[in-house]
Amino acid sequence: MGKGIEGTRQGLSSYAPRFITHKIAQDKIGTEIWTWRKNDKEHS
Repeated sequence: MGKGIEGTRQGLSSYAPRFITHKIAQDKIGTEIWTWRKNDKEHS
């Protein structure tokens, strides 16, 4: 606890969560959600 971190890491750990953002046109939201749910059920 007495020793601090010396600087920042150059890369992310392979275990670190990744965030992905995706912009969807307002008139396409229903289609995108339906496609996502269909694909999710097929891969379950």
